[in-house]
Amino acid sequence: MNFFFHIHNQEYNSRVSIPKFNNFSEYGKDLKLFKLLIKNQKWFVERPNYEENKEFFFIESHKNCNNSEGIYFIGFSKNYNEVDNKFKNKLVDFENFTNTDPEFRSNLRVMNKGGGFASYQSEYPFSMTMKQGSILSSTSSLANKDSEKNMLFFVNIFAKPIKEKFSIYFVNYEKKEIVSKREAVTNEVNFYRLEKEEIDKNIFLYSQNFLGIPVFISEKNFHISMEHTHPPHEYVHSNDRFTLINNLKDEFNKIINS
Repeated sequence: MNFFFHIHNQEYNSRVSIPKFNNFSEYGKDLKLFKLLIKNQKWFVERPNYEENKEFFFIESHKNCNNSEGIYFIGFSKNYNEVDNKFKNKLVDFENFTNTDPEFRSNLRVMNKGGGFASYQSEYPFSMTMKQGSILSSTSSLANKDSEKNMLFFVNIFAKPIKEKFSIYFVNYEKKEIVSKREAVTNEVNFYRLEKEEIDKNIFLYSQNFLGIPVFISEKNFHISMEHTHPPHEYVHSNDRFTLINNLKDEFNKIINS
């Protein structure tokens, strides 16, 4: 199962396109789109504001509150109350329509006020919502120091209906020191403007206690480049890559806790 998110603040709107078909050539003609919100430390399901045609659901961010409110999923149930009863104290694996290989993809189109836009994906796998841990990501490979603006959207979706604060660090690995520290909140799309000193080949983003998807946006002359990070073990080609990355994360833990 996948959840879907959009990006929205004073500088950007977005449009999410979710297919009604999957990579097994299956067409879900009875699929419904649902929205999840946190109210009084419980998950609540409601019908979102969206458009659709025979092949896609379309979600416009500016019609669905701000970026911190709501995640989306698709399923075959026709009864919103029935689905709501399944989601209360934690997220559940509601459907397997999006469980495909290769991965099921939606499209996230982000637009600025000058008419520039870029597109990428906005799936958040159910398995990731059930885990806690840390994200490690290079900043220089995804942000551009020569751009007019560099933005970071750190997306966290956690199984429990909580709004808990946690920290994101920018760490200079060569100097073994913290460059800066930002506050994030679970079950939100956290937004930051990156400073030039946070973009360097030796600087890595490191989240403590919670996982997430960092989405980097660079902008110049209203043109946008957008990319999200991949887990570091995907860049290491060896049988012990998970051990190597765990050891590396232990080093970062020692730096931020020293």
